[in-house]
Amino acid sequence: MTLHVQPSGASCGATITGVQLNQALSGDLVSEIRAHWLEHKVVAFPDQQLAPAQLVAFSEHFGEIGQDPFFGHIDEHPQVAAIQRNADETTSIFAEIFHSDWSFMSIPPAATALYGITIPPVGGDTLFADQVAAYEHLPDDLRNRVEGLNAIHSAALGYAPDGAYGEADQEQGRSMKILPSERALETYEHPLVRTHHETGKKALFSSAAYIKGFVGLDKEESDVLLMELYVHQSQPQFVYSHRWQAGMLVMWDNRSLLHAATGGYDGYDRLLHRTTISDTQFSSRSPAVSSNIEFLFDFASPNAYLSYHVLTDVAKRNGATLTLTPVLLGGLFKLTNNQAPMMAFGDVKGKLDYDMLETQRFIAAHQLDQFQFNPHFPINTIMLMRGFIAAQQLGVVDEYVAVTLSAMWEHEQNMGDPEVATGVWQSAGLDAAALVEAIQTQPVKDALLHNTQQAAERGASGIPTFFVGDEMFFGKERIIQIEEMIQQSG
Repeated sequence: MTLHVQPSGASCGATITGVQLNQALSGDLVSEIRAHWLEHKVVAFPDQQLAPAQLVAFSEHFGEIGQDPFFGHIDEHPQVAAIQRNADETTSIFAEIFHSDWSFMSIPPAATALYGITIPPVGGDTLFADQVAAYEHLPDDLRNRVEGLNAIHSAALGYAPDGAYGEADQEQGRSMKILPSERALETYEHPLVRTHHETGKKALFSSAAYIKGFVGLDKEESDVLLMELYVHQSQPQFVYSHRWQAGMLVMWDNRSLLHAATGGYDGYDRLLHRTTISDTQFSSRSPAVSSNIEFLFDFASPNAYLSYHVLTDVAKRNGATLTLTPVLLGGLFKLTNNQAPMMAFGDVKGKLDYDMLETQRFIAAHQLDQFQFNPHFPINTIMLMRGFIAAQQLGVVDEYVAVTLSAMWEHEQNMGDPEVATGVWQSAGLDAAALVEAIQTQPVKDALLHNTQQAAERGASGIPTFFVGDEMFFGKERIIQIEEMIQQSG
């Protein structure tokens, strides 16, 4: 395949032809596309035929599929969202303010891919504003005010229950699957001037849609600066206006651009499919390696199974050692005056609700399809936790964890039943009799209590420690946080 690249003539943007994205792409071809994308910041591929799974497959060449924390997914695929507006809809145009997607996350997404399915004959252009150029053309006085400044990002204006796309908006009949939530009230700080970790170029990372203020400035000062920046960032000299076609895929770099939707197509349906592509870090930095991740877990939680598999992979990628420490969820509640795990562990941020949607996304993202929801949540987790410590003493801890978690969350066995548990261990070739004997010893019992006590006392100890219990902290955003903490703790 020979790519043909036609720059838009504006500050950013190019059209790429000569490739069918629903076909297998070689590594060299993906690298070439990536180079053009990084150079032009937003690239369009016309005349494509992409089913949802094919859109996901193409997107994964550029990074793991990330979360859309306030969007529902289409029925056909859990990693694809629909950007949709019906012909008779009267709600406001979605996303008309220039913004970078999900900038309120700990590590915002690298890219967004949008595939046109039903495109109106008029209106609906997407505007892209080049923020590398906007930074390079900052007036000196404005540059001096923004260098070194941190912005406070939040999704509250849009996605809180009382936000622009909150409960009242849903009642007005918006066709998009938007999921307003109290989670939108959370905040995250990012430098206002960011350095792109792939290109090394500096860009403004400011959005009136998601920035609620600046560190060290009061509200009035923050609002004035935010509007001054917005006027500068959205000047015509930085903006490329993209005209859509059915069958066109557009992919843009959220680290270099802002984008905004436009209307003008009342009376026409509009439908596009979207994927969000994760980044691996926020800005350029030298990596460091932690020697250890300590994973505190309770076998009773299905999240123990999910996080165990993912954290094992995270540790391997980062050259770290994964240490498993069993604790009692109920014991932690008692030792912390019945505080929720998020309160007990102060280093945990970005809590994601443990619900079916998030779990399905997590399972799909990490290819954990063998997981099954166990109808027999074991009551007798004390035995399983003591069994873990006994397995440590007997030198079979890896086998014990793999067998026990697999039985509970792949085969739906009731491991809270001692007879079932010992049968599973025996069938897997473990010395079940020796395990049961060790479980009954006082040192093993004391060790479990000690683990739980230490966990409650430690909280945010500085060691990368991740708690799994009835409230869950996972998802792509959380995994990236884990990796960043590992690297920074070295």
